[in-house]
Amino acid sequence: MQAVASYGDFELDLDRHVRLGPSSRTLSGDPEGDGVSAEVRFDYRLTDSGSPWYTAPFVAYRHVEADIDGYREAESAANALIVSSQDLEERRVELGFMADRGLMDGYGLYAEAALGEHLGDDRGSGRGAPGQPAEQCMECR
Repeated sequence: MQAVASYGDFELDLDRHVRLGPSSRTLSGDPEGDGVSAEVRFDYRLTDSGSPWYTAPFVAYRHVEADIDGYREAESAANALIVSSQDLEERRVELGFMADRGLMDGYGLYAEAALGEHLGDDRGSGRGAPGQPAEQCMECR
């Protein structure tokens, strides 16, 4: 069994370059966000423990949640975008096969093939789902 958990907290500095005829502008935004993810994977080794190869079928489950705050681009009100906040929740299950071969001094080869299925992803819950009109973005006003 393998398990991995991670958390990220980030601040982005975004620049968008707009060219309108002979003039150009740079519009910027600075959204913040955070995310958490976890994955658990079960595999069953098919090769002997003394073999340099590790081959195994596996099943895995992954859960990801992210929250990105809305923002309003600065520099030019005429061309600025208002981007609403976005929440993401993704759940995925995978079934696959992996092969691992240690070569020397910590180097090796690794390959896997898997089929996966998203489980009822919520790609826009709560505040300001993607595609929602900008008027819904209360943080941007």
